[in-house]
Amino acid sequence: MLLRFLILYNTFYIASSTYKWNAPTKLKAPIYEIKRDIFNKKVIDSYTADASSPSITHDPTIDLNSDNPYKSNITRFAVYNKEVGLIPIPVYDLNNLQIKLIEDVFIECYEYNDCEYDLTEDDRRELSLYASFIDSSGITAIGVPYSLGLIRSKYSENVLGMYTQGFSELNNQIGFWIRLADNDNNRLYTRWNNEKKTVALLDLAVHERSHYDQPTYNNNAAHCDAFQSNYNYLFQRAARQFDLYKLLTNTESPSSGLDLSLREVVLVIIAAIFFVISFVLAVWYFSEKTVPVNKNYLNY
Repeated sequence: MLLRFLILYNTFYIASSTYKWNAPTKLKAPIYEIKRDIFNKKVIDSYTADASSPSITHDPTIDLNSDNPYKSNITRFAVYNKEVGLIPIPVYDLNNLQIKLIEDVFIECYEYNDCEYDLTEDDRRELSLYASFIDSSGITAIGVPYSLGLIRSKYSENVLGMYTQGFSELNNQIGFWIRLADNDNNRLYTRWNNEKKTVALLDLAVHERSHYDQPTYNNNAAHCDAFQSNYNYLFQRAARQFDLYKLLTNTESPSSGLDLSLREVVLVIIAAIFFVISFVLAVWYFSEKTVPVNKNYLNY
């Protein structure tokens, strides 16, 4: 019985460990520094979530020296790829089938000289989910290579997402960015239940996907009719498949902070069932054995 349990435990441990992300090799990633005026011309969108003013209408604060009214200070980010030990980020469709791998991740510097960062398991899961929603929410999957970006700058905490296009210096000229933690390193999505997480990430993913579908370099028109109509259509379409998006979140993301994927939960359940059956059979087997009768004692 003990031997069965040890064999089962070892099998479960090996199986479940295959679903853990391996830590990326800690090598120096190249840092790209792009002049502010050039960078801002490539930032087609910044998805800003900031408290509105008490007035009826809310106008964003515009930097008159910048071509982008929302984000004017990003100039430095590291490019993580296989050359510096990045394990590619998988992208899934709504059937939970892997459709591609993202091999470049832009990591924004927190401050000018604070650019080193190791992606955590939570980062990888949420980047994967974000990319999966971006690809799945469109009429078709994105047919060109793109990169993911992690927003970290301490000076733009209210910027939750971006879409950039046109960096000729990089392997991929298209980038979908997302912020996953605030300046105090509080996770923005990780501790939410999966329904809330799905709604928030789906809204952001459809927003940035719409900038890919309808890119507009004029910041005064970036969110006008063409973009808004595309966003409305894609979001309404995604809402009608919300259960599939939530199922993808359930599969690829642990719920309520529990560090177990759906696959691992299934393995735990199977192991528990096997253990219970083995225990019941063992009890039945030993209960069926008759105790020898002491005949000498009876004759006495």
